[in-house]
This record gives sequence, structure tokens and C-alpha cells, in this order.
Amino acid sequence: MSLAIDLIRAACSRVITGAELAGQVGLSHFHFVRLFRKETGLTPGGFLVVTRCSEAARLLTTSRLSIKEIGYEVGFRTPAGLSRAFKAAFGCSPSEYRTRIRTATTDK
Repeated sequence: MSLAIDLIRAACSRVITGAELAGQVGLSHFHFVRLFRKETGLTPGGFLVVTRCSEAARLLTTSRLSIKEIGYEVGFRTPAGLSRAFKAAFGCSPSEYRTRIRTATTDK
């Protein structure tokens, strides 16, 4: 599964299917999804979304890109898609996250 995890992390900005990942690791799609979930606690698609949100958080912290640009950069098709997934993963919107990070670094 480490190969599949590495593939997801490397390709998080593009569309990658469970069938494609299963083929890369030499398993049937069904068996791959079952083993992936057992090892990570997430489906491959869920892991991809979390990976995209983590990369978005990094870019929100380190870049001056707009939230819309960051969403497209990490593979979300719409800004609303990024916002929904980000809020589910981090408990706040991307703009709230960026504000908190900036406030925390300027308060030091």
C-alpha cells in the first residue's frame, strides 16, 4: 500500500482512479480498496481528498496564491469543492485557516 500512497501524494493534483491505482499495485480494484481502507482507515478517494487538503493547507501557509488558485493547483475542480473538503478536514474554511496562520505568526 505504500506504493499506492506515494502515487496518490505524487499525483494529487490530477484525476487518479482507484482502478488505476489498483493496476499499479497489481491488485483487483475491489481487493485494492479493501486493503487500502484496512491499512489507512480511508478509501483511496478519501485519502486523495485529505492529501489535497493537506497540500492546500501548506500552500495557504507558504504562498500568496489566491484560494481559488490553490484549489485548482491541488486538484479541486471548483473553489466550493475545496471549501467543503477543507472544512471537513480542518474544521474551518481555507480563508479562516489562512487568517489564523497569519495571526499566529504575527503574534509571536
